[in-house]
Amino acid sequence: MVEMVSDSTVIAQLVESHERLARVLDQVGKEGLESPSACSDWTIGRTVAHIGSGAE
Repeated sequence: MVEMVSDSTVIAQLVESHERLARVLDQVGKEGLESPSACSDWTIGRTVAHIGSGAE
């Protein structure tokens, strides 16, 4: 069964996810974006770009 949640709850969760990703990327640094990611054949930067491409 799917539990319904309010729009404000979803927005709060999205904001927290964005902030968490930003903190991780701050630790990775600009140079680290070219490092391999857990996704086979993808860099960290390419993975982040893929995530961001659906953020419309």
